[in-house]
Amino acid sequence: KLPMFGCTDPSQVLTEISNATKSFPNAYIRLVAFDNVRQVQVSSFLVHRPSSARDFRAPEERSV
Repeated sequence: KLPMFGCTDPSQVLTEISNATKSFPNAYIRLVAFDNVRQVQVSSFLVHRPSSARDFRAPEERSV
């Protein structure tokens, strides 16, 4: 099912995120969005972080 080229229904994306989270609970899951006209990546972010992850730090604890 992935990549979801031509997807116009946000509920399809949320369903796929939910399915991926259930199938891979101990994995990082990233959503990547592309502009189909310019054919470039326009957005990318984590939608699931495993509960066992120890690499998360609060924003005030990070150095940029």
